[in-house]
Amino acid sequence: YINIINENRKWGLLDLKTGKTVISCQYDYLSCLSDGLIQVKSYDKCGYIDINDNEIINLSFTEALSFSNGRTFVRSNIKDQYIIIDKKGNVVADCKELEYRNSVIGINDNGTFIMLNGYNNRYSLVTSDGKVWFTNTSASRGYIFGDYIFDNGKMYEIIIQ
Repeated sequence: YINIINENRKWGLLDLKTGKTVISCQYDYLSCLSDGLIQVKSYDKCGYIDINDNEIINLSFTEALSFSNGRTFVRSNIKDQYIIIDKKGNVVADCKELEYRNSVIGINDNGTFIMLNGYNNRYSLVTSDGKVWFTNTSASRGYIFGDYIFDNGKMYEIIIQ
């Protein structure tokens, strides 16, 4: 599958094998298929659909990531705070201590840690059950790639025991 964008800047999905449009160009954003779901954005609301364009989780979030290992990180517009949900939309963790963070940066491949950009470009790593595992003390902006953190020119491996 490949994302397509029409002349009105609306996103859809094309099946490369058949050449047919699987999801019509109707969304403001559409992610790649991840864990069987596609994150979509329409009118500043994010949610999740399946490959047949069925809405699986309502478009009710202000910010969202793709799923990894059955979980994802979203920003709830109800409480204006971050929560971790499963593929049915159930809240797995309510991340109250992260409510003042700015934005989600990424999630590592195994879905265990999530990085957030906070004030002064600090970030936190959060376990998939919502516990803050680490917050950096420097003002650098790090990022996750696979099982590694890159921060201030240094590389750190995430080891799960």
